[in-house]
Amino acid sequence: MAAPRGRGRPAKVNSQAEQLSKALNFVASATEGNDPQNFKAYVRLEGNMAIASTGQITAGHPIAEELKLCPHLERLKLSLLKCGKTLVLTETPTGQLSVKGDKLRAVVPCVPAHDMPVFLPDQPVAVVDDRLKEAFKGCGILASEAGERVVEASLLLEANTCTGTNGYAMLQFWHGIDLPPHMVLPKAFTAAIAKAEGTLTGFGFSWDNTLNKPGSITLWFEGGSWLKTQCYSDRWPDVARILDIQSFPADVPAGLFDAVEAVEKFSDDKVPSVFFAENKVMSHPSPEIGAQWEVPGLPAGKRFNSKMFRQAGPFVNSIDLTTYADKAVFFGGSDTAPVRGVIMGMTGGVVAAEPPQGTGAENYAHGGGDSGWSAPEGGSHMTGDPSDDMEDGSAEDGFNANPGWG
Repeated sequence: MAAPRGRGRPAKVNSQAEQLSKALNFVASATEGNDPQNFKAYVRLEGNMAIASTGQITAGHPIAEELKLCPHLERLKLSLLKCGKTLVLTETPTGQLSVKGDKLRAVVPCVPAHDMPVFLPDQPVAVVDDRLKEAFKGCGILASEAGERVVEASLLLEANTCTGTNGYAMLQFWHGIDLPPHMVLPKAFTAAIAKAEGTLTGFGFSWDNTLNKPGSITLWFEGGSWLKTQCYSDRWPDVARILDIQSFPADVPAGLFDAVEAVEKFSDDKVPSVFFAENKVMSHPSPEIGAQWEVPGLPAGKRFNSKMFRQAGPFVNSIDLTTYADKAVFFGGSDTAPVRGVIMGMTGGVVAAEPPQGTGAENYAHGGGDSGWSAPEGGSHMTGDPSDDMEDGSAEDGFNANPGWG
């Protein structure tokens, strides 16, 4: 018995359509909305390139087609998806794009080329690689496009490091690549880089003499595609005051993050939190309420926003929970790509039965009394004065407690 026609068989798509669709999917991260009246919903096809831009973020990808049109991106993508095994693209007498496939006949609206701003990339001047992708992925868990302040809606990219924060936690990746200083990148751009197919190969930038720092950067991928962004003019505060502090990290108590995930579901707080008691994590300061989970070796005295604490989990190999009353300092990553960070505690932690004495070195000697941040060979070592550390924070103020983060 013959199989029913069309069932279980993948649709055949023209290879030209596949390649053009790949290019359009790449530049789609630099379009905005689907409104036919908004030029940000269109893509420029010219000079064997597809280029789209929101004004802040621009993307370009090589194409085989020799066209000079600016079609609506989503309408063109839809047409290519339905074209079947054949594809013919032509310009109509009225300046629109005609798409002809096996059965499909579609006219994709275009805006006049002179109405589309021309966006060009920064030419590559340095070699980079996918370490930047990994840094953007990691630091991006804290940054948010909806952040109220630029520091919360961006990542700070500099020589050797990339840093992200949400105001209550900070994460810094060591990428080890020599780059210009103080590039404040929109989260939307770093997210697009992290998701983009292909290997990063090059870096270009333009210098803003007024701000005395880069005004734009372009990251290049193998094959000639690229993503460009305008940098925020705002400057981040000095992250060294937060991260370059004395610490004495120890191995993470076994099962700590499992305990946080299990216990947080019993929290009655509007923003779920967990309490660190001696050898256990609790959902409430009293063992008579909620849930507890045994964690041998866990010191008492801290309370954390459970989501913030869990988000750091994949990057934590060692942690200092005793040196500072208002925060935890952690380290992780690998020997060649280390990670470090700080998580601010919340007020109202469980009082330890026997509070740690002195600096904490008696219990946590692993750090040797320095910042705990060892730069890989070939990179610079970051230094800072522990006395520059931020003021005490709480669930409400986080890093805002430090005037430099206001």
